[in-house]
Amino acid sequence: MQGFFFRKEGKKADKKANRKQLQGDPCQLCGLCEQRGLRTPKLEPYGDGGEGVLIWGEAPGGEEDIQGIPFCGKVGKRFTPYFSRYGIDFEKDCITVNALDCRPPDNRKPTKKEIKYCHHRKQEVLDKYRPKVIFLLGDSAVNSFYGCDEDRKFSSSLPLASYRGKVIPDYKTQAWVCHSYHPSYIERGNQDLEHIFDLDFAVFASMVGKPRPSFADFERDIYILYDIENEVIPFLLGLKSRGEPFSFDYETSSYRYYEGIHELYLISVCYGNRTCVFRYCPEIRDLWIELMESDIPKIAQNIKHEILATHYVVGCKVRNMVYDTMIGAHVLDGSQGVTGLKNQAYINFGCYDYGLPSSVMEGGIKQKNRFSEIPFEEGAMYCGKDSIFTYRLAKKQKRLLKARGLEKAYTLFHEGALAFADMEKNGIRIDVPFARKMDADWEEQIEEYKETLFSCEEARKFERVVGRQLKYGKKLADGDLRQLLFDILGFKPVKETKTKTKTKTTYSVDEESLKTYVDKSELVDIELKLRKINKLKGTYLAQFLRYEVGGFIYPSFHLHFARSYRSSSSEPNFQNIPRRSEEGRAIRKIIIPREGHELWEADYSSMEVRILACQSKDAALIDYIVGGGDIHADWGKEVFLVREEDLSEEEFGKIRDSGKSDWVFRLFYGGFYKQAARDIKIPDHFYPTLSYRRRQEKWESHLRDCEDRFWEQFKGVREWQDRKIVEYKKQGYIDDGAWGFQRHGYIGRNKLYNFPIQGPAFHCLLWSIIELWKKDYDWRSLLCGQIHDSMFWDGKPEEFAEVRKTVDRIATEDIREANPWIIVPLKVDWKRGPDWLSMLGVE
Repeated sequence: MQGFFFRKEGKKADKKANRKQLQGDPCQLCGLCEQRGLRTPKLEPYGDGGEGVLIWGEAPGGEEDIQGIPFCGKVGKRFTPYFSRYGIDFEKDCITVNALDCRPPDNRKPTKKEIKYCHHRKQEVLDKYRPKVIFLLGDSAVNSFYGCDEDRKFSSSLPLASYRGKVIPDYKTQAWVCHSYHPSYIERGNQDLEHIFDLDFAVFASMVGKPRPSFADFERDIYILYDIENEVIPFLLGLKSRGEPFSFDYETSSYRYYEGIHELYLISVCYGNRTCVFRYCPEIRDLWIELMESDIPKIAQNIKHEILATHYVVGCKVRNMVYDTMIGAHVLDGSQGVTGLKNQAYINFGCYDYGLPSSVMEGGIKQKNRFSEIPFEEGAMYCGKDSIFTYRLAKKQKRLLKARGLEKAYTLFHEGALAFADMEKNGIRIDVPFARKMDADWEEQIEEYKETLFSCEEARKFERVVGRQLKYGKKLADGDLRQLLFDILGFKPVKETKTKTKTKTTYSVDEESLKTYVDKSELVDIELKLRKINKLKGTYLAQFLRYEVGGFIYPSFHLHFARSYRSSSSEPNFQNIPRRSEEGRAIRKIIIPREGHELWEADYSSMEVRILACQSKDAALIDYIVGGGDIHADWGKEVFLVREEDLSEEEFGKIRDSGKSDWVFRLFYGGFYKQAARDIKIPDHFYPTLSYRRRQEKWESHLRDCEDRFWEQFKGVREWQDRKIVEYKKQGYIDDGAWGFQRHGYIGRNKLYNFPIQGPAFHCLLWSIIELWKKDYDWRSLLCGQIHDSMFWDGKPEEFAEVRKTVDRIATEDIREANPWIIVPLKVDWKRGPDWLSMLGVE
């Protein structure tokens, strides 16, 4: 039992402990207890703890240091009344400690090192009082509890936002662990979090008085099967005859199966309370294929992975894959980093990390991992735990999805993952020779720019003053740039940047700030060009060449990362390729079709505006869409005070783009005219004879008037936004108003308005892709990717008309019939061409 819940202590851990012992007393190493003026060093735990409640805060403040009592200051006076509201006596029922027992200088936030030095005192409290409920308040408490304990350290990478509101059964303390923000954080200007804290406190209060959590011994239900003929084959035959749902997991040499270096080492299967693990071998292949192609319900963590593994390694399809615990975790909780099985096992069952070292599991690109080097029994137990937790999680998640009304949202993502798995197999062709030539050309251009940079007058001036050359890695060293620009050249800083010390101001030399000096500095101009090419070469072009196999890339498309419940892409990222810069456009030329094919892109037109009209039911916005109006162009003209007939097509295009991004969507997503006045360049024709200051004042006044007229026109949208704020503060989450996705936790104004628009916009595309996938049309044209609100096709020219007609019908007509909340017409724009760059619009 202990071996299952804790890491095994080896010689390495013993040596580390001995080294710590030799270093001396942690309090002496920390030194905070000896600082001058401290009234209460090493503040002792406070309270009787009659109900077994441990409150774990951050550090003593000024009043706490004087009185020697936690939470007795201004923040405490707001915090402690919460307890009486729920019938909890703060002094009699609770024990209170802090991550740091000595007040930090100037009430600053404790450092991780200080928290680590103080953790032995927290462990003494846990051992002495054995709390039944632990309430962690703030980052420091979370870092103290998770980051300073070897067994829980795997979870320390999660941010507080991913923990808040959760109740975790912790095996080591045998306690329920609750989480929220520290009250002082809310007090320091973050009142928007107060309603979230209220909800979190209610969750904590509901656990007070409950019995300790119970823990199952999952390990005893795992059976390793060694004998193929007498154990594995009879087990698989029995599994087939029973027909019960089962979860399964593979251990393979690589998850990038298209690289062709994969091997399948182990399979684990869990049904009911029994989990069996066995080697994969030719003797069981046919029987395993029968199981995979049967109608028996199947469950997995990341079904896309198991489907692709079965396709590439076993050589068959998986039928009736009914549940994915990774997608279930994401739909239930969109917090960062919680969907991994190891974190889910801890969050739900209190099981500490049972994972193998990353050096074993993570193979390089086109390289096998080292799983085959793991002893068979150790690897088998690891594989078995994956299956058993997947099976148990599925049962729990299904109950929660139903209780919270999330079944429709889950189904969309489940079917979407199945469709994406098939889509990824198709791959995307790239022009490898052209890509390599571009890589070499850019490398040559980088060297030329660097030579020009170091020979320019400003660089030589730096050498004369400092006595050495400017330091250059992939860009000029920030410290050298600051010294050159502000100390030597005397440029006025644009903005400050974050710094760890409060004694010295540091000025920003990021790309946005450097653009200010382009006209004044040859060096800055060259540096920005270098940064752009380095980014395009190292970020975009390099990943195409790195992941290319046989002239194709096979991007992964994910549905379990984005908090907005949109998709994401990796290895390589196919959704973030620049399209506006000349160099970025050149990268798109690398993407080419198969022989005899051409590329198509089917893109939902003005989708966010259409979804906003559906959500808000704003009459003016609906009229714009139904009447074929162009809101972005109209408001571009209003803001910039221009007429379309006075401008070239290119000039008006820029006006429209700015009207869209800098004005319409800025306001729809919670922005204000003052932000626009700061960010939009004042047109040259706008009061040209006035001073800059007076022009700025007039410009801001003009945009304020524009904003008033904008909201007068779109009253329905503003009323909808107000309703969303009320809904969020009442519930603690926002509903997408379409498929039922929910976003919990703190949500800023921008994301509050954005979530019910951008999420459903993508979900309409996903629904359409799923419908195409379900029908399985007999086309030679291949759907190969998804980019934001568009489908990416490698198509046969003679099939274009049929494919377009079918996609348009599904994406604009069938979807409205199946989803009555879509109350405006939808439109799909098509492009086609010989490569991704050269595609042209199709009427």
